Amino acid sequence: MFDEILHSPDCRAQAVEIVGRGIAAQARCTISVLVEKEQAWPPGQIETVILPEAAIRQAVAYGERLMELGAIEDDLEEVWCSRQSGGSDNATFERALNDIVARLDAWPHSAD
Repeated sequence: MFDEILHSPDCRAQAVEIVGRGIAAQARCTISVLVEKEQAWPPGQIETVILPEAAIRQAVAYGERLMELGAIEDDLEEVWCSRQSGGSDNATFERALNDIVARLDAWPHSAD
């Protein structure tokens, strides 16, 4: 989605800067997801049929965090679709975009 925003013909310099921060935040989120998945399900232990209660809690927490990240990405799409349809001006769009990037920045650490 950030790439689409960046390549939009009416993308202003302010939005380019926010998108750049968003791409970096999204990369950190992706790395965090991979690390957390590796910690939750170490190689060779995925085949275990009966999971200890702690592993089940960890898996549920992991799923909830992924849903939280998905909600942020859904909000990004909603803000962008609103901008494309003329539902928001540049300043409103850039404020909303900045808020979403701030949420992405905070996300990898929100469970710490």
